[in-house]
Amino acid sequence: MVGSLISAGSHLNAFGEFDNPALFAASICGHCDIVEILLVNGADVNKQDGYFGSPLHAASRFGYVRIVKLLLANGANINAQGGISSTALEAASSANHMEVVELLLENGADIHGQGGYFYSALAAASSYGHDDVVKLLLKNGADVDQGYPLERAASHGHKKVVETLLENGADVSIQGKEYGGALRAASSCGHANIVELLLKRGADANAESVWGNALEAASTHDHHESVELLVANGATINQSGALHAASSCGHERIVETLIRQGADVNAQFGVHGSALQAASSCGYDKVAKLLLINGANVNAQNSMPRASQNALAAAVSRGHEKVVELLLKNGADTSQS
Repeated sequence: MVGSLISAGSHLNAFGEFDNPALFAASICGHCDIVEILLVNGADVNKQDGYFGSPLHAASRFGYVRIVKLLLANGANINAQGGISSTALEAASSANHMEVVELLLENGADIHGQGGYFYSALAAASSYGHDDVVKLLLKNGADVDQGYPLERAASHGHKKVVETLLENGADVSIQGKEYGGALRAASSCGHANIVELLLKRGADANAESVWGNALEAASTHDHHESVELLVANGATINQSGALHAASSCGHERIVETLIRQGADVNAQFGVHGSALQAASSCGYDKVAKLLLINGANVNAQNSMPRASQNALAAAVSRGHEKVVELLLKNGADTSQS
């Protein structure tokens, strides 16, 4: 059929129904015989579509070893940039196709190629937990920190990959891309076993990033075990917005733990002012009650511009009747609201 169409004058490099040329379509579907026919008849081996990139990117992404070999033998640019994965090596690495990764490396793929969603092949493999591919890439000289592989592995809970990266010299303190570092990533996503590992390997429990710190992240997302680990390893409770974060999210157990560990219930932090105002603004009466029992000032004033003056004003403005009732019972001054 393909041969007949070619003989009838079909344009080999024309874009078809799904906006990709014939060689790309055959490569992504694993049709090795058709790929061979198209190549013999002069199909452009490096013509790209918009999403995956070149035929080599597509074949690498789906693990078609024979097609990868055919494309390379017919002049495919092994380091061509394009598509979501940017390079064929990154595409194969993200999908755990070890044989394709080996083949590409043997044929001169640039292990430091940059770009794409993950920015490097190592970061792609790390993100998906492909430990064997990670080890192969490192063995072949991959930069252990390029593309923030440690942060990516930590955020997804891939402990084996985290261990492999650390054993190969990954910087435990490097600022990451999406989370602000590996420790904050693990804390935010609730991977306490990785939080513990990173702390043992020297991660700073108080490290700050543009996204805040690890304790604040764990408190926001209600990861109690991570909170306890961070505090036990020196996280300074009153230098972060951990109590305010937990209060504004209604995480009663976290609030209780932070108070027990010495959190200042009247500290001012961010737009909400006090933790009590944060809980009141968001309607968490149980958290508000816990804060009041532990000495929160019911009439504390918020100095932030354009914010509610105090806890009562915040609760009233949001219509949280239970919180309003609680605050009034505990001496809230209506003249200040």
